[in-house]
This record gives sequence, structure tokens and C-alpha cells, in this order.
Amino acid sequence: MRNARINACIRILQQNDKALKNAWRGHCGADELDEELAGTAADPRQNDLLAVFSTKPSIVVNDDSCTNPAAPVATTSACGLGSSSLYPNLQAGAEMRIRLPGNKCGTFIPLLLTNKTDFACNAIQTRIACVDASYDANTDRTKLKLSTRRTGNSESTTIEFGAPELAQHDGRLSDLVNHPQFTIIPASINGASVTKTLLEIVRSLEKDCNGSRRHSAAECARLARFQADAKMQEVTRRYRNPRHDSSKDAIVQDGERIVAFLREKHIDAIEEQWILFLSIAANEVGLQVKDGTVTTYDPIYAVSDAIYGNSGLSFGAHQIDLGANDDSEVKLFWDVIDAYKSQHPDANLDQAAMAKNCVDLPMRLMTVGALAMTYRTAPNMTIALRSGEGFEEYNERLLSYLAEETKATRGLSGLFRKSMILRVLFSDLKNQVGSGSRVRVLANDAVSGGIDID
Repeated sequence: MRNARINACIRILQQNDKALKNAWRGHCGADELDEELAGTAADPRQNDLLAVFSTKPSIVVNDDSCTNPAAPVATTSACGLGSSSLYPNLQAGAEMRIRLPGNKCGTFIPLLLTNKTDFACNAIQTRIACVDASYDANTDRTKLKLSTRRTGNSESTTIEFGAPELAQHDGRLSDLVNHPQFTIIPASINGASVTKTLLEIVRSLEKDCNGSRRHSAAECARLARFQADAKMQEVTRRYRNPRHDSSKDAIVQDGERIVAFLREKHIDAIEEQWILFLSIAANEVGLQVKDGTVTTYDPIYAVSDAIYGNSGLSFGAHQIDLGANDDSEVKLFWDVIDAYKSQHPDANLDQAAMAKNCVDLPMRLMTVGALAMTYRTAPNMTIALRSGEGFEEYNERLLSYLAEETKATRGLSGLFRKSMILRVLFSDLKNQVGSGSRVRVLANDAVSGGIDID
């Protein structure tokens, strides 16, 4: 399925880039994951990354001098395509400080994104982009030129802004960058250095690799280069996550709207369906209903990126994942988009629909062009999901899901016939990982172990 989507996506992107090829090996197995993406959600070192860019902060910092302690990599010949990998430049000075309008200072990491010529798990590679920065005190404007290399022929883009533009985008310069190969992320979050956090994680992984003696020191160093790139991509995804397009108030309203709808349809009076909804929504979006108050952590009528594994954009109370779920579930997303477009023509959503094979990929399998298109159209997707048309299309499908799923699990044999909680656990696990077989095995073991189900 994924190979077919990638091939179809590449054909679409080739209309603007004739040289683009499908460089995916067709698989991303455990060994390749270990090599390219070492560290899992269960790895305690990942906790350091979980806190990075839980919001989308400004690059503005308090620094009256606004000077770089040493020449940033972005200003040297090692920037961009002048280096083969990111890791050495993380250690050499990835952060850059510049003078901003309004007598402010900014510190950031400029990134260059390029397509790999061969990959298993991550389609793109990150490097430190080349930057030429200038500040004009007379006009109080800053200009940044980002390029792929310091000298010779290169791809480049320039942004220029004053205090109004800086304020309009809350100091997020990435919003001003239109070229798909470049982005800018803040160099720190809550006072912690992003570069330092990444280096500590990668060095720890490299130390573990050497300590295990399964690989030579040279091989561990090679793996560290892959892992530094993978971690930077994770950080960048966290910063660019479309979830940030949803305000806290909008997320709260999502929870209130869906609970009000289900209560209006009297689902709260159908015990098993109501408990199934609450269980799934609690696990997927952090929804809680207590003392008449509804709270939720993640958006429901909006797209977001879970970051982990083969995740793509996801939406809904049960977080249908465009990159991981099957075609029948993903179809609901495009039905919502079509319902919205039928009443509200939208050029960005038309483009996304024409390139749906790109949008329906796991984020890490997307090329530079596919990522740029996905991030560009994501805000419009959220508008569609929160519209009246999107609300109605999704909610009606949710009603069908709750009724069909509870009916199906009531038809299961053995302990499932007696235990509603077991049926809910089965459905909840199936929603999370695609199968409830683990619960079924435990239930069968319990019965074979002598539990009397009558």
C-alpha cells in the first residue's frame, strides 16, 4: 500500500521536479529503525525530546549584546551541502544569533532539507543551512538569505521583515519561509538549548553502542550520524506540528462539541457505546468528562502529528492516522474535505486532494516537496474539519462506528460474552494498534485456566 502511494506521490511531484525519483527501499524494518531512528517512546532519553516544542515558541530571546560567541556554522563553508551530515555541525555551532527589529535579538537553528537518494525510514536529510543576515538600523528591518551552499550555484530564498511582521507571526520566522528546502526553528525552549539536548541524547546512544561491543567504534560513529539527523527531524516535526494551529480554547471547544453532540443523540444512555467513546477519547486525545466539565489535551476536529513510528497526520476522537490506518478509515478524512469543499471552494484543499497519495503517507516517508505541501495545506484541513460540514460528516461516522463496533464485540465468544469491560478493552486496543488480538489471547487464557464464565 505504501509503495503504491509513494509511487503515485512521486509522479505528482515530478510535474515540478523531473529529476525526482522514488528512493524508498520499500521497507522499514526493525534493524533499519534501530539504525536510523534509535531510541523509542519507551526509551527514557526520549523524555527530553517530548518536552521540546510542545508549543510553537518565538525565536526572540533576551540578549542585549546579541553576539555569536563563535562563527556559526551557517556563516562558514561547512554550511549546507558543504557538509555531508548534520552531526559534526551540531558540535561545531548550529545556533545563530541575529539582531531583530524593535531592538530585539533572535537565536535560531537554520535548517536545509534535502531528499535522500536511498532510504528505508526517513526520506529526507537535515543539515545546517547557509545564512547571510543583515540588519538595517535606518529602516529597522532584518534580512535573511538562506541557501544550500556558501559558494557556487545554489538554491536560495530571502525573507525580509520589520517589527510589524515579526509581531504578526509572534516571532516565528519559519512562517515567513516559503521555500520547501528551508525552515527555521528556535535554538532554545524554556531556557534549554535544543542543540545541547540533541547532542546529549546522541552521545549517550553512541556511548551505549560502544559499550555493547556489538559494533566497532567506527560503526557506532556512523550510526550516531544517522541518529543525530533522525532526532533533528523529530524536533523539527514537533515544531512544525499542525497541532500548534489549534489554540487551547479551540481544543477545549472540540471536546465540548463532541460530548454535547453524543449526549444530544443519547449515546450517554447507551452504556457500552458511551464507555467505549470515553475510553478511546481518553487514550487518544486526553478527553475527560468530570462534574459536567469537559477537558481535552489534543484537538479533535483538527489535524495533528503524533510524531512516533509510521504516523502521518491524524484527526478525530479516535485519531484516524492518514499514514497508518487502512484506506476505509482514511476515506473518512477525504469525505470530510469533500463535504467542506462542496460549500467552500478552496484552492489549497484542491491541491491536497489532487496529491492525496502524498498526504496519506507517514510523515517520515514524505519527500521535501510532499512535506511542504502537507504543512502548507494543514491549516485549511483543520478549518474544514471544524466547519459545520466537517462536524456533521465526522460525527455521523462516529455514531456508526460506536454502534457497529459494540455490536461486533458482543458477537465474540467466551469471556467476551460476559464482560463489557473486556469488550471495551478489545476495541480500544484495536483502535490504537490495529488489532485487539492481545486481549483475545488473555481472555482465552483466562478461560482455559479455569475461570467459570457462567
